[in-house]
Amino acid sequence: MNKFSYLFKASMMCVVLAMGFTGCEETQEPKPKQSLWSGSHGAFILNQGGYNTNDAGISYYNFETGEFQPDIMSGALGATGQDMLIYGSKLYVSVSTSSNITVFDMDAHTLVKRVGLFHADKSPRTPRYLEAYQGKIYASCYDGTVIRLDTLQLAVDGEVAVGEYPEGMAVANGKLYVANSGGMSADGPHNTVSVIDLSLFEKELKRITVGLNPYILKADPSGNVYLTYQGNFFDIEGGFQKIDTTNDSVQDLGHSPKQDFVIADGFIYYYDVDYTLVSTGKGSYGKYDLATETHLPLQIEETAIVNTPYGIGVNPGNQDIYIADANWMNPGNVTIFNKDGAKIRTLLQTGMNPCKFAFY
Repeated sequence: MNKFSYLFKASMMCVVLAMGFTGCEETQEPKPKQSLWSGSHGAFILNQGGYNTNDAGISYYNFETGEFQPDIMSGALGATGQDMLIYGSKLYVSVSTSSNITVFDMDAHTLVKRVGLFHADKSPRTPRYLEAYQGKIYASCYDGTVIRLDTLQLAVDGEVAVGEYPEGMAVANGKLYVANSGGMSADGPHNTVSVIDLSLFEKELKRITVGLNPYILKADPSGNVYLTYQGNFFDIEGGFQKIDTTNDSVQDLGHSPKQDFVIADGFIYYYDVDYTLVSTGKGSYGKYDLATETHLPLQIEETAIVNTPYGIGVNPGNQDIYIADANWMNPGNVTIFNKDGAKIRTLLQTGMNPCKFAFY
């Protein structure tokens, strides 16, 4: 893949997930991912940082006081904050270029541990996206593996080889689905999703053929997996697909979304934007009704200025919609809308390239 496409994969793509989980005691196995927090306390905002710079950060917006904390790590998170999720009492962040998973105490906002992900020769594994299941955190890594992190020991206790340059993942019916993007491969993007039995976590069960350059995967409450694929950024368009995990068949759902999306309250909320046209990168917004399998408009207040959408989240407590607005040279903003699309407020200069949300 050429340098332009590399920048997309390494710096200009981040999926946004609005999620939270019920807490647990440290001596107990964390409860499953499907158990949501109320979304009444606050929102963590992951700021990806610039390409190859050491300025990733995590902001916090307190719902109870209205206060906004620009960076709970005070500039020490690292380079390229890629993904973030809450599991048990902790917040897990994959820091891709720094090649670690950084773990925080969710309530105290304090650092618990950095888990470095390097080979014996010190070469980085480059973690990308995270998933949680039955006391384990899974991370896709650009070395062509998925690693497993034990949440009590906070140590890697397993790995499985998958395709080249894996990206997003989803858990459904006891299986892990992994997007094999092939994004920086010499032969260009790939078009498969790996399937792994999590009860064994030994090897791939199979690979499913999907759209070119699969990117983000999410599972709905019924166990279906939805994915976006990005094409080749030039003459092959991206799109949206559904995997029926009972038989792993794939259904095309159109050309939107191609970027980030989040599943909440029976809908898929999404935006679309062409990052090859960053100077005019206005986005479009939509919803996909899981029950009726139809695309619907998402009416965002036109007077609200969102220059380049780079992430979307939905608070599970009140269905407020959060849209991240990236500015590749300066700190970006986050605009909050109610479920009807009316603007509530804008959080200014949250950090460099805000991209992901976690609510609790």
